[in-house]
Amino acid sequence: MLTKQTILEALSFFLIYVPQKEAERDKPERPAYTIFPRYHQSRMVHKVTQDALSHFTAQANIGKKYLIAHSSGSGKTLSICCLADLDNLPDPDVLAEEIIENLEAGVESFKQIMESINAQ
Repeated sequence: MLTKQTILEALSFFLIYVPQKEAERDKPERPAYTIFPRYHQSRMVHKVTQDALSHFTAQANIGKKYLIAHSSGSGKTLSICCLADLDNLPDPDVLAEEIIENLEAGVESFKQIMESINAQ
């Protein structure tokens, strides 16, 4: 429903400004633009937020995973970005280090599985 409150909420939470990007060696200059999610994207953000909040209130933990089932090209990445609080992301170097640690742990687990299979 289109009301004053829903319009203000949409503008304050979902309007994303992408600044101008200067030309680089092989890439042309990109003008500034704004992104506004489609209805199904904002609906997903509301539903996941409400469900996560009610789960946290009831269980006192956030241990829940979600599957976003949009079709190809429907804007899943934008939906996830709208869902995340992008101002509170860790420093990119810290994030990269965590990703590397997780990948290395996964590779080590895979090696152990392969060793146990080969030992049989």
